[in-house]
Amino acid sequence: LNIPLPAGCGDAEYVGALARLLVPAAQAFQPEMILVSCGFDAHLDDPLASMRITQRGFLAMTRIVRALSDELFGGRIGFVLEGGYAPESLAEGTSALLEGLLETPNASPYDEFVLQRLQNPLRGVVDRVASAHRGRFPGLGAL
Repeated sequence: LNIPLPAGCGDAEYVGALARLLVPAAQAFQPEMILVSCGFDAHLDDPLASMRITQRGFLAMTRIVRALSDELFGGRIGFVLEGGYAPESLAEGTSALLEGLLETPNASPYDEFVLQRLQNPLRGVVDRVASAHRGRFPGLGAL
């Protein structure tokens, strides 16, 4: 799925899109493993992407992807580190990724980012993507 998030999106938008769109699509598709192309360009300190993800956001996304992998196929997951353009973002993102992979899983990977009401611009993005793909992936946009 292509999820066109506009500039300025941060933790709530990225985590919300992952939980409301990518997780239900993966559950419907039933892949055998997850491969993550893991870059930190969307980090708040990155000078190019104009996005606003923090270390907490990368941790929340890692927890969700890990829980999805555990649920669907016993944890088969691979990450390929791609980078970013700010040393701080690489350090924070990699630290969050490793923390999320090595910690004892929580009962629910969904934290306050996911439980927030859909706000603009996330509401519009979720609605457009869900309406375009709901026929193939039921449950898109719900949580």
